[in-house]
This record gives sequence, C-alpha cells and structure tokens, in this order.
Amino acid sequence: AYQKVIQRKLDELPDTLEHRSWKSALIKSTTYDRAAKTLTVEFNNEHIYDYRDFSSETYQEFIDAESKGKFFSSKIRSIYKETPEKVTKIN
Repeated sequence: AYQKVIQRKLDELPDTLEHRSWKSALIKSTTYDRAAKTLTVEFNNEHIYDYRDFSSETYQEFIDAESKGKFFSSKIRSIYKETPEKVTKIN
C-alpha cells in the first residue's frame, strides 16, 4: 500500500520535476527541478542534499552515465563540494 501512495504522489509531480530511483551503491534516488535548476540527491544512507544551479546538461550527463556513483563522485561532488544544502528529512 505504501508503494502505491508513493507512486501516486510521483505521478502528480509538476512537469518541471523529474524523479528517478537508481540501483546504485551510493545513490537511492534523484529529483531534478528544471525550473529551479536544483538536483536533489537521496543517498542510500538516507541523507538528502540539494545541489543548486545544476544545469540540465549536467543532469543529462548524469542520467546517461553508466555508473551514477562514479559520475557523482567525479563530476558533482568535486564541483559542488562547498555548496550542497542538507535537507532535513521529516519522518
């Protein structure tokens, strides 16, 4: 039942948002907001960070990358190391 609720919420996302789940040792899911140019990354350790001023081109490169974790470590973490904002998870 929980998954159905989550899927319904994902189906209702605005057109500017794209949410994807990943099979990655590092990354559980991402949500990209094209309007705000913000990538939200949920890691497998349940930490969630926003990466602002994130271009749609870089997001497409991330999607196309064979290894999401390697791409994140080399192309995102190194560039945005000083600017990610931790999102407080509400339980």
